[in-house]
Amino acid sequence: AIDTSGNAYVTGWAMQGFPVTPGAYDTQYDGWMYNGFVTKLDTTGSYLVYSTYYGGYGGGSSDNVRGCGIAVDAVGNDYVLGATKYGYIPATDGAFDTTFNGSEDAFVLRLPLSGGPVSYSTLLGGVNSDDTRDERRC
Repeated sequence: AIDTSGNAYVTGWAMQGFPVTPGAYDTQYDGWMYNGFVTKLDTTGSYLVYSTYYGGYGGGSSDNVRGCGIAVDAVGNDYVLGATKYGYIPATDGAFDTTFNGSEDAFVLRLPLSGGPVSYSTLLGGVNSDDTRDERRC
């Protein structure tokens, strides 16, 4: 996604060693599978404004969190759409769905302009596998 200033936002999934920035929401790789990430690059693509992991709060268990889509609002908050296999996306207070419901749930989360702590997060799912992926792209 691109914001109104021309900064680029990317989401996906990564393993240990992915570049993160000091002070970002989550600078620690948290599992042996995949953790989601969000990276914001400046308008030239040569500088990481912020880069953070998210998900993977299983204390080293077999997590699998994937970011599959991202959008940016007019003030620079980024909204990530993805899926978690074991529910390690922390739902925020008052979220639509705070409980992991099946073998895989979709999620939506919002990171603030600074790339700091998640300001909104909800799981979305029923008793079976629920995913946001388009197999051709994610």
